Amino acid sequence: MNQAIQLKAEIQKLEAKLEQLNEELIIFQLNCDHEFEQNHYTRQCTKCQFIESLNW
Repeated sequence: MNQAIQLKAEIQKLEAKLEQLNEELIIFQLNCDHEFEQNHYTRQCTKCQFIESLNW
């Protein structure tokens, strides 16, 4: 039982870290001077990995 509580706490800690890293990535992507590679359906920045769909 104690191990389950520890695992749950670790998951919560990692989820908070993931949220922080996602926010940092979004800021980085918003400030990026994009250089795109594209195919028929998407284009992806080679610098920040931002992906846009070309189908809409």
